[in-house]
Amino acid sequence: MRIIRIGRAPGNDYVVNNPSVSSNHAEIRIMDNGEMIFVDHSTNGSVVDQRFVHNAYCALLGHETIGLPGNISVPVSEIIQRPMTMWNPMPAYLASNQPANQPAS
Repeated sequence: MRIIRIGRAPGNDYVVNNPSVSSNHAEIRIMDNGEMIFVDHSTNGSVVDQRFVHNAYCALLGHETIGLPGNISVPVSEIIQRPMTMWNPMPAYLASNQPANQPAS
């Protein structure tokens, strides 16, 4: 099983620089058989394709978008393909939906 951790703390695989995001906000668990599960551990919750998830889990198919506090939306496909990215939700990022440390294409 592979676990991708999402949160504000520097030790996460995806670090989100926003005070509304919990230090250890959530994780995506990718099972050996390819099944994926989103697990929320946060104070403020998350949204997975318009479903509110708070201290709970839901199955993922890979095409969903995860919404985090602070109007941050991240496609699951980007998270699982590019771990260890620093997400810095700045207005340019929100407008272009590109990671702040990568130029928009």
